[in-house]
Amino acid sequence: MKVVIPRDITLISTNVPETDAEEWSAATTYPAGRTVMVAAGHRLYLSLRETTGEAPASHLLGTDPAWSDRGATNAHKMFDEYVNTVTSVVGLLDVTISASRCDSVGLFGCRGKTLTLDLLMGGVVIWTKTWTLLKPSYTYTEYCFTPPEFVRDVFTSIPVRGGSQLRIRIDAGEGGTAQCGVVAIGMAAYLGETTWDVSPSRISYSKVTTNDFGHTSLSKGKTAKYLKFKATFDTEKIDHIQKRLDDIDGLACLFVAYGETGFQPESLLVYGFATEVDPNLPNGQKSTISFEVQGLI
Repeated sequence: MKVVIPRDITLISTNVPETDAEEWSAATTYPAGRTVMVAAGHRLYLSLRETTGEAPASHLLGTDPAWSDRGATNAHKMFDEYVNTVTSVVGLLDVTISASRCDSVGLFGCRGKTLTLDLLMGGVVIWTKTWTLLKPSYTYTEYCFTPPEFVRDVFTSIPVRGGSQLRIRIDAGEGGTAQCGVVAIGMAAYLGETTWDVSPSRISYSKVTTNDFGHTSLSKGKTAKYLKFKATFDTEKIDHIQKRLDDIDGLACLFVAYGETGFQPESLLVYGFATEVDPNLPNGQKSTISFEVQGLI
C-alpha cells in the first residue's frame, strides 16, 4: 500500500471562469444576505448584517461578525479540502497544475465520460493516460431508465520530473457537466503489501429520528469511505515506517490499499486521515501494520 501527502497546488491555467459573485469593494454597502467574491483568495463570503468597508477575511469572528466564509469559488473547489465541493463546468473541464517532483496523483468526485492526464515538460507532452469514467450499462432497461454510473475516484503514478506540469481534462460531452471534487498530488511512500483481509466500509451521516409517538423520519445525508486493512513489511524497516507514520499524523492524505497491477477498486482508494495505526512486530522477518482510515466528504 501507498500513502501520499498532498502538496500545495499551484494552478497554472483553468477554463473555469471565476464569476461566482461580484467582487467585494470597500466602498460598497452590503445588506445582510449578500454574497461577494474575493478573487485574490478565491473565496466567497456571505454578509451577516449590513456592512461597509469591513474586509470579509478579517471580519469572520467576534461577537458581531460581518461575514461568513462560504468556501472556495467554483474554479478552486477542486483544490480545497472537501470531496463533496466540486468544480463544475459544462462540456470540458481543462486545468493545468504544477507537478514538479511529484510521482502520484489522485482525483476524487469526478464526473464525465473520459478523464485524460497529460504530463508536460516545456509545453511538450511526455506522458499521457486516459480513463473511461462512464460505466457501461448491461441491460436495455438499465440503459434507458436508470441514472448513469461513473468512476468517481482515480489514482495513478506519474513520471517524476523537476518543473513538470500536469494537464487534467474531464470531458462530459456536449451538454454534459464535467466535475471534480479534489485533486491530490505528491510523492508516494510505500508502507508495505496489503493483505487480503481488507474491510471497505462507509460512515453514514444520514439521520433517523423517532419521536415519543413512534413516528420515524429519515433524513438522507452524505457518506464517507471507511477502510480497515493490514499491510506487511520487512521488520528491519520499522524505523523507516515509523517516520512515515509520524509524517501523516493529523493530515489529510491519499491512501492506496491496492497494488500497481490487478484488482484496483475505488473502495480501496481513500482521501482522508488515519484514525488508528498499529504496527506489530511478531518476529524478525515480517511484521504488520493495521490501518483504519476515514474518508473526508
